[in-house]
Parts: sequence; structure tokens; C-alpha cells
Amino acid sequence: PVVRTPEGKGLKLNDRPFKEQVEAVFVSLGAILEEAGSDPSKLVSVRVYVTDIELWGEFNTLYEEFVGDHKPARAVVPVPTLHYGFQIELEAIASY
Repeated sequence: PVVRTPEGKGLKLNDRPFKEQVEAVFVSLGAILEEAGSDPSKLVSVRVYVTDIELWGEFNTLYEEFVGDHKPARAVVPVPTLHYGFQIELEAIASY
């Protein structure tokens, strides 16, 4: 599986470290928000699926860097597996 960056470049991420997967998710989410006329400060709700709850602390640090002082509603959902071997999946709702 390939994730597209805002520049249109493809990145194969399923075999990359967790931190790189999270960073790519935030790059993609940021681009989607911008395209919709929104930004991270307008996130309303975020649901995070992780395959290893022990990675939550690492995710949380990166998440706080992405959203800053804004605190949207958030839920973490531990799951046994995700498509293509990814360790994280994110679902977000934002206003614009």
C-alpha cells in the first residue's frame, strides 16, 4: 500500500516504523483539512485505531504536536490487525 503525500509522491509505509506511519497520517490529514478549508484547530473528533496499545504514548506525543493546544474529542480503539499490516488508522471529523 502506498500513501500519497501532498506533493503527490507515494510512500510505502506498511513496513515502516510506527512513528513514520503516524507522521505520514498527520501529513495526509493536514493536506485533507487544508483542501477542505479547515485546519487541525477545527478538529471536532478523532478516533484512532492502533494494533498495539503500548504505542499509545508515542502516538500521543506526536498527536499533541499536530493539534497543539486544541483538544478535540478523542477515542483510542485497540484492534488486533489493520489492513496491509499498518499499525495505525485514524478517523477525523472537522469543521471548516
